[in-house]
Amino acid sequence: MIIKCHNCGHENLLGAIFCRNCGEKLDIEKMRPEIQKSGKRDGGLFGVIRRLIGILVLLGLIGIGVGIFLPETSDAPSLSADDQKAAADKKFQEFMQRIDEGFGKDEYVFSISEINYLYNSKFITSDGANQDTGAYNIDSFYISVDPLGYLNFYLKTKFAGKITTTFEIKAAFSGDTQPISAIIVEAKMGKIPIKFLESKIAEKFAPVFTDGRVKKILDSIKKAEITEDRQFSLKLKEKVL
Repeated sequence: MIIKCHNCGHENLLGAIFCRNCGEKLDIEKMRPEIQKSGKRDGGLFGVIRRLIGILVLLGLIGIGVGIFLPETSDAPSLSADDQKAAADKKFQEFMQRIDEGFGKDEYVFSISEINYLYNSKFITSDGANQDTGAYNIDSFYISVDPLGYLNFYLKTKFAGKITTTFEIKAAFSGDTQPISAIIVEAKMGKIPIKFLESKIAEKFAPVFTDGRVKKILDSIKKAEITEDRQFSLKLKEKVL
C-alpha cells in the first residue's frame, strides 16, 4: 500500500512521515482516498480469484442440478410387437389366476421385456402405483440385468407434476429368501450418484412394490431366480384353499 505525496506526486510506502523525494510532510488524512484506491488495486488479484472461485462453484452447482433433473436413458427392454404383448397378457392372466384361485402351474418364466411391459401396462395405469407419492408422480418403471448379474431399477417420475426426474438403483438380487430381498449397491438421481442417501432413493421406489396387487404377487412367490439367459423364473407357493 502506498501514499502519494501531494507536493511532488512521489509514491511513498505506507507509514512514511516525510516524502522520500521532496521531504514534504505527508498528511495521512488528506491522502486517505489515495490509500484506499491503492489498496483496491493491490487486493484486486485476490478479488478476481474469489470471483473466479465463486463462478466455478456456481457452475458446479448448475451442473449437478442439470445432472439430477436430466432424465437417465436406460437400455431396459420392453415389448413393442402386438403379438408379443398378446402372449405376455395371456401368460399374466394365467399367472394371476394361479395366484388368485390356485389353478395352474407352480412355476412361470418371464423375460425382462415382458415384466417391463406388464408392469407399465397393468399397474402404472391402474390404482396405486401411479398415484401421488409426496412431490412425485410415477410415470414408468423398468428393470434390467447387467452383465455382472446386478438388477437395475429405473423409476421415471414428474417432480411437482412438471419436471421429469429419474431415479436408479443398482442392487444385488436374492430370490432364495422370503420375502425377496435386494442389497443396494448404487443409487442415482438422474445421472448423479447419490452417496450415503441410498435409503432415501429407495423410498421413491416403495410405491412400485406396495401397490396392492404387486404386494400380493410378491407374497405369493416362494422362490425367484434369474436364469442364465436373464429371465425371471418364479416359483409360487402352494395355494391354500
